[in-house]
Amino acid sequence: MARLDPLGQRELMESLRSARARGCAVLLSTHILSSAEEICDRLVIVRSGRLLAEGSTQALVAQTGSLREAFFDLTGQ
Repeated sequence: MARLDPLGQRELMESLRSARARGCAVLLSTHILSSAEEICDRLVIVRSGRLLAEGSTQALVAQTGSLREAFFDLTGQ
């Protein structure tokens, strides 16, 4: 399993932002919720193969204050 150091993480996020700015759709699968909150316009939260939430990042964050809290609420953690 490969892991990115902080420089690699920054470069990846810049590359994703650049692709979005050019009008590309970007599909990102991550467990790093802060990255998802920073880069995603829309998202889905899946647990054990079950769809728990789908919609705009803003809407999910508005419900709980953060994507992290939304995840905990939706997964019962």
